[in-house]
Amino acid sequence: MKRFLVYVGMGLPLLVFGTTDISLDVEAMLATGVTNGNIYLMPLKNRLGLHNKLGENIHAVAGINFLYNPLEEKSTMTNKESVFPFTWHIDEAYLKINHFLWEPIDLVAGKQRISWGKADKINPTDLWNPVVLQNPLDLAQKEASLALNLICYLPWGESTALNFIWEPVVSRSVLPSFLYEKRLDTMINQSVSNVSSFTIEAPWEVSLQLPAYHLSNSSFGGRFQTSLIGFDMSTSLVYRYNDVPYIQEIFLSSTVTGFPLQTNLTMESRSYKMGYYREAIWGFDVAKDFGFVNSWFEATITWPETQQTIVYDSRTISIGITTVTTNSTNVLEKAYIKYVLGMEKNFSSGWYINLQYAKGLLAERGEDMEHPQDYLISRVEKTLLNDAWKIAITSIFNTEDFGKSLGEQNIWKSLADTSAWALQGEVSFSPIVGVTLSTGISLIDGKGNSTLSLFEDMDMVYFQFKTSF
Repeated sequence: MKRFLVYVGMGLPLLVFGTTDISLDVEAMLATGVTNGNIYLMPLKNRLGLHNKLGENIHAVAGINFLYNPLEEKSTMTNKESVFPFTWHIDEAYLKINHFLWEPIDLVAGKQRISWGKADKINPTDLWNPVVLQNPLDLAQKEASLALNLICYLPWGESTALNFIWEPVVSRSVLPSFLYEKRLDTMINQSVSNVSSFTIEAPWEVSLQLPAYHLSNSSFGGRFQTSLIGFDMSTSLVYRYNDVPYIQEIFLSSTVTGFPLQTNLTMESRSYKMGYYREAIWGFDVAKDFGFVNSWFEATITWPETQQTIVYDSRTISIGITTVTTNSTNVLEKAYIKYVLGMEKNFSSGWYINLQYAKGLLAERGEDMEHPQDYLISRVEKTLLNDAWKIAITSIFNTEDFGKSLGEQNIWKSLADTSAWALQGEVSFSPIVGVTLSTGISLIDGKGNSTLSLFEDMDMVYFQFKTSF
């Protein structure tokens, strides 16, 4: 709290310059299991936004997020902070200077969201805003980046510009650990053989190694955007640290006990170490409103630095002899492609349709368990009673490798064994402008190594309230 008051005290002097616009967004949610009644999500979020025009061409923007999450596990009741867990962080804080040094140049410095790409929520070329996957119902949530953003408008039309980004420190995504650990469990179970029983007695432990805070570890990139015969397009080149870490090393420790005609394997400890790596990315996006439909395409080609995952498997037999086997696998080596093709249409009757096909979502990359997968996504909305009510249905079909399944003798069996699906239905009501009440259900099921199958235990019914003023 003291630190928060210090930041507020530092920011208050800015309010005396010009006029400050203040906004407040409030969101509350309760999400429970469909069959078990477990409460998965119960956040209360507030966002305080400040916008101050310091001069004719200078704007100061700040956003502070406040989160109350009563589901955090606390082992003490000795103070209010333990009983009522409350966190806050700076969502955005930047200074924008229009006509910086020269008429066609704008400068944005600070923690900001940098909008690259034309796609709707699924943006392969959105490389500067790390993923935040705290809520599985919102796959498009992103965090701002601390960066220097220089925009130079060119004299070939209003939409033609060059964009240069410099990010001095590594941005980091927020991802649940089970995205890694469920796949690690699958890997371990598949590797165990020639034993009568296998028991795991320890949870996963994780450590993270960050790049040194040094200018040599900066990320930077450039982008050219323009409009040609009605097509909005851009191309970009980025050299950065990926904001999603990969598993560098895995440490397993087990004991083997033998009896006549029976061998038991017990794993007493298991851990993994994660780290960040560099990559070069070329991106391209194009969008056009054809009148009858709005469509877009985005694609990236990524060249990662070669990275290995090393597994250290220590096994001790009952007489005290320990053996350690080491196995290494190149998980990042070859270039890979991620892309999305989409279209949307608004109808005067209140209907809205959105269709997308994507190759690669979230943290998918490389050739190993995290390789880019295939997704078919659709959303249908219908507004009623002067737009006060809205019904929406979203569906996602996810398969590990659609092309590989097409090559199998039994295509349908291959798809069934390597695919997952998600279905979400929602009804929302807006009694007045700026207030929305929603309720819905989300169902997920899948098999194999499909990414959505990692969420199959999170079928939810939810209730949500949002307002802004």
